[in-house]
Amino acid sequence: MRWVYGPTLGALYAWLRPALPSTVRLRGLSLGGAVWLLERLTFPVLRVTRPPRTWSPTERRLLVLQTLVFGFFTEAVLSRGQADSPGSAHPLRVGRGRPASPI
Repeated sequence: MRWVYGPTLGALYAWLRPALPSTVRLRGLSLGGAVWLLERLTFPVLRVTRPPRTWSPTERRLLVLQTLVFGFFTEAVLSRGQADSPGSAHPLRVGRGRPASPI
């Protein structure tokens, strides 16, 4: 199921990202919260999951946890990629401290 909405969310997030708070934590929280809301509201309607009222407390916590981890990790990687983009002060290093090849 995620392969259907994942690319769409990724494109939407990339478009909205400049308007979000500038910290990695707040952007990650925003992305994770948006994914949580999407899954929480649409999956039961699409009958991908059981109705939320039947979920155990553990299932509810795991949904929150997995979407927040996804949001924080995705934003951390994107932010790191921006810092390592060409022209930045810290080039991406591979191996024993050699800069990554542009090719």
